[in-house]
Amino acid sequence: MADEFVSTQQFDEFVKRIEERFDHVNELADQRFDSMNQRFLDVEKRMEQDAVHVDRRFEQVDRRLDDLHVEMRSLRRTMLGLGVPVIVVLLGAIVTGLVKVLFFNG
Repeated sequence: MADEFVSTQQFDEFVKRIEERFDHVNELADQRFDSMNQRFLDVEKRMEQDAVHVDRRFEQVDRRLDDLHVEMRSLRRTMLGLGVPVIVVLLGAIVTGLVKVLFFNG
């Protein structure tokens, strides 16, 4: 029945053109897949660069915290160095006052 309307040669030509179109579509699809893969690779590369940048920032923060910790220790030693003599003087004054009251007023 198809032979009544379309010759075999015309049908073969039709099939050939359809196959050419599908080949073209496959080429376009491959190009799109390659483009998407390249985009994913670019995003992955950017994420790795950002991770390196974040690591550097954390290293800077760690160094600053270490410096702060050292400064806090130094401040603690200074406060202890200043506080102990004051406490000794106060205790000496109290003991001297007690000795005067107990032994010299009676």
